[in-house]
Amino acid sequence: MASSESGAGWIIRDSAGKALYHGRRSFNGVLSNAQADLLAISLAAEVVWDLRLKNIQFEFSSVEAAKILGNPLEHPSAYHLCYEVFKNVFSLPKSSMFLVPGTCNVAASAISDSVTRDQRHQSYIALGGPQWLRNLLSQEATSC
Repeated sequence: MASSESGAGWIIRDSAGKALYHGRRSFNGVLSNAQADLLAISLAAEVVWDLRLKNIQFEFSSVEAAKILGNPLEHPSAYHLCYEVFKNVFSLPKSSMFLVPGTCNVAASAISDSVTRDQRHQSYIALGGPQWLRNLLSQEATSC
């Protein structure tokens, strides 16, 4: 990771894949891609908590983050962040986490990439999906 600046993008979908909410946030002082991915999962869980949603499946595509979450004791520098992820996700009723192929998270990754690429540092939460990703969101909804 060349920069200590990172972005997080997330999309909340219903069981049919329709985007209900989306958002983004920038982070500074990030030391690795895995740290950025763990921060993004934790952030998404905080947003879901604020929205009072239940029965959420958190789907992420970072194999490295999955390895760290699978055995936090082997990654002492990420232990506290793992604790935050588990606390935030599992404090939500009937919630779970799943590693999914990157092809199922292209839209969320595009939102995340826009933070650093386009200098979009304003965090936000919005209804539905972003219009600029409308076709991609429809494609993901039917294929994942």
